[in-house]
Amino acid sequence: MTELSSLSSLSRFALANASSSIRSSKVATPQLILTVTQDKVKINEQASILLGIANGDNLAFVNNAQEITKAVSDGILEGTENPNEFTDLETNEVVKVFWGITKGYPKLDSKGLPVMTRDRVTHNDVPAFIGCKMSNVTGAIGVGMNLEGSDSKNYRMLRGNTASNMIYDILAKDKMTVTIDGEERCVYPIEFSTEIAKIPREKKKITNTVINEFDDTSISSKVNSKTNKSNKGSKRRQ
Repeated sequence: MTELSSLSSLSRFALANASSSIRSSKVATPQLILTVTQDKVKINEQASILLGIANGDNLAFVNNAQEITKAVSDGILEGTENPNEFTDLETNEVVKVFWGITKGYPKLDSKGLPVMTRDRVTHNDVPAFIGCKMSNVTGAIGVGMNLEGSDSKNYRMLRGNTASNMIYDILAKDKMTVTIDGEERCVYPIEFSTEIAKIPREKKKITNTVINEFDDTSISSKVNSKTNKSNKGSKRRQ
């Protein structure tokens, strides 16, 4: 049993009830979602756990697009009808654009030194990280949460649009170790899964009955109404 004296170091911190569960997603597969909201990317709970990304961490995208572009300009590869596939002119092999994701990592300059940036809240210099910062709308901490962030460039390159949610599966079994900026990073390939069209919201129709003052029917009805009232008044006087 823990003695109260051992809790003295916690006296500066308020204790609160710790939730015994989190809302679990119906989807068991780790997924990346490019939402219909411009530039917004999301990962589900399973992806958060797999990548070890929590509220405030960064999600980084990895691809070989730069190397492929260079190979095309050097006459090594040739483009095809599919923008994500190229043909090796020597072997006739199909080379595909690779896309993967990893947890964001410190950004380094040409000398291998950390790039610093100014924190918007504390106004202190802090290390800059590669990737988009992910957050949880509830502000909850720890992994296993639905997280979202903004990444305009990769959103467009991965066919993100405002008409459909583009869903990519994160291939946990195909995990690979890749050397990036001199450091080994754990990268998970992503594969397009499905496209879910945005459901348009139905606008409520408000119908107003407008009487046209120049409508013959409405005019005659008004005249008849006045005539009836006049006749009733005459009978009363009699």
